[in-house]
Amino acid sequence: MPELCEGINCRCRSNGLTLAVELARRHILARIIDKCDSSSTLSRALGITSRSLELLSPQDVSRQLIEEGIAIQEAYIYQGTRLVMRMPLHPCSSYFPTILGLPQDRTEMILSATLSAMGVQVEYQIKLL
Repeated sequence: MPELCEGINCRCRSNGLTLAVELARRHILARIIDKCDSSSTLSRALGITSRSLELLSPQDVSRQLIEEGIAIQEAYIYQGTRLVMRMPLHPCSSYFPTILGLPQDRTEMILSATLSAMGVQVEYQIKLL
């Protein structure tokens, strides 16, 4: 088993939390700090890519995300009321064959819970100087 190392990760949004899960899986325990008072209840993003789901599959996070999310098969772009483009969102070969729709705040809650189970806590109201 590899020796435990420590690192620091500022801003615990979905990208930082995903990084922390992957580091913890590799026995690198990151300290997660955020200057905000608590996790956000707002969503600034709603799509999770197949590659992110693949990365999170060893910790069973992707299964939890897929259970709560919805598959987004294609995107439509309109100019006014006229359909300008229809774009399929499914890569030829991938872990999950489309984009997964799930609000960012829910994604962050699942990632935080996974980190907590791995022994890593998110610390709020801490600012790196």
